[in-house]
Amino acid sequence: MKTRYQGYLFILPATILLVLLMVYPMWKTFTYSVTDFKLIGNSSTFVGLQNFKAVMARYDFLNVLKNTLIWVVVTVFFQFALAMIVALFLNVKFRGRAVVQIIALIPWTIPSVVSGNTWKWIFQTDFGLMNALLRQIGLGEFVQPWLSQPKMAFFSVLFAAIWQGYPFLMIMLLSGLKGIPEDQYEAAMIDGASPSQRFRYITVPNIKNIIVIVITLQIIYAWNTFDIIFVLTGGGPGGATEILGLFIYKLGFSAFNFSEAAAVSVLLLAFVIVILMLRNFLTKKETGTIYEKKKITL
Repeated sequence: MKTRYQGYLFILPATILLVLLMVYPMWKTFTYSVTDFKLIGNSSTFVGLQNFKAVMARYDFLNVLKNTLIWVVVTVFFQFALAMIVALFLNVKFRGRAVVQIIALIPWTIPSVVSGNTWKWIFQTDFGLMNALLRQIGLGEFVQPWLSQPKMAFFSVLFAAIWQGYPFLMIMLLSGLKGIPEDQYEAAMIDGASPSQRFRYITVPNIKNIIVIVITLQIIYAWNTFDIIFVLTGGGPGGATEILGLFIYKLGFSAFNFSEAAAVSVLLLAFVIVILMLRNFLTKKETGTIYEKKKITL
């Protein structure tokens, strides 16, 4: 009997910690989303889906949702594209590769708040590095108030987020590339396959699962982004850079409307669940090397 329950005793501390840090907050968030919670007096009244309706009826919700969708698509696309290029480059042996790899990882090692403040200084209108560099090389006509104009602010924050986020995808893709057998490439080269064909029929199929996983994780992360936007623009100017993560913060901790903030959080959770289900569906498919199954048409 002692041996039977010994394993459960070993995992009990981690289970309690998991319940306290994840399960309980999720349950409270769901509870707040269907009640009219009042901070003063700690009282709540069940209202059903009223908070969800109120959030969707807000004048700024559609703009925030549009910004979020653009943010997710653009950041994930360019982070993945940049990560793939750098990973392919670092997968080739050359002198100084270790140093280049360390430099490529630097953006990921810097805390988000530090990175955000650094980019805020770079994009500062009067004394920032970006405008100073443009003036120095004779391109003064391109000097911009990078964080003060709506379109330029969104572009600037996107650029900073892409720079900060690509190293994680890069190191994951690089680990997958290093696991591809060299004999597959050698066989393809003997058959006369071009670099693009080797990439399409050997590289991509071999790291397909890794691609699906990193894109899934990055979509979830991008959908919940808060810190770098909060530091750089605070969602401004005029809500131009406000996405759902910042929207929840403002509802909950600026307007003290915890019920509507919880409702938006539940919507985010539902999106994450859908993405994870899609990921599971894609990773269950057969992922063999296409080159081994189908002769490349040269």
